[in-house]
Amino acid sequence: MRRRIDMNKLSNEQKRLVQEHLHVIDWVLYKSIAVNETVQGMGREDLYQTGCLALCEAALTFDGRAQFQTYAQTLVRNALIDICRKAKTQRKHCCYSLEDPVPGTDLRYGETKAMTADAPEPDCGVSEQIALQFAKAKKHHTGIALKGIEALELRYKGYTGKEIAALYHTSPKSVFSWISRAKQKLRQNGELEALLACCK
Repeated sequence: MRRRIDMNKLSNEQKRLVQEHLHVIDWVLYKSIAVNETVQGMGREDLYQTGCLALCEAALTFDGRAQFQTYAQTLVRNALIDICRKAKTQRKHCCYSLEDPVPGTDLRYGETKAMTADAPEPDCGVSEQIALQFAKAKKHHTGIALKGIEALELRYKGYTGKEIAALYHTSPKSVFSWISRAKQKLRQNGELEALLACCK
C-alpha cells in the first residue's frame, strides 16, 4: 500500500524537483498506460493525479544515487501500473499492463496502447487498427525514424509540436525533422500509406 504524502513536508528543493519533472507523468502515461475514461479511477485526470502523488513521493525519498528523472519515472510507472492492476482485478479487461499480449498478435498492449473493443480509448481517439499500425512501424524502425513515428503518433493523438518537444526535451524544430524523416521512411513502405494519411 502506498504511503500518504503530506505536501507540507516537501522542502523548497523537493517542490522544485516536482515542478521541473511534471512531464515525467505525461511520458509514463503515454508509454506505459492505456487510459480508459469509462472506468472509475482510470481516466486521464485520475491517473495524472496518482502520478503527481508518486512524483512527490519520489522527491521526498530521492537520495541522489541516480538521476532524479530516472528514479521518478520508476516510481510514477509503478504507481500507475498498481492502479491499473487493481482496476483490472475489479473489472476484467479495463486496462492492460505493458506485459499483457494482444490476442492474435505478437505485440503487447504497452506497444499498441490498444483498448478492448467494448471500451475504446476516447482520450486519444486512436483506433485499434491505427494503434497496431503505429506499433508495427515502431518495431521496424530505429533512431531518428523511430522518434519521428512516436512523434507522429503523439500528433495524431492531439499533441502539438511544442508539447511533443517538451516530452522529449528538445526543440519543436527537431521534432519537425524527426517527423519528416519518419514520413520519408514510411513512404518507402506501401503498407503504411494509411498511417501516413491519418497523420497529415
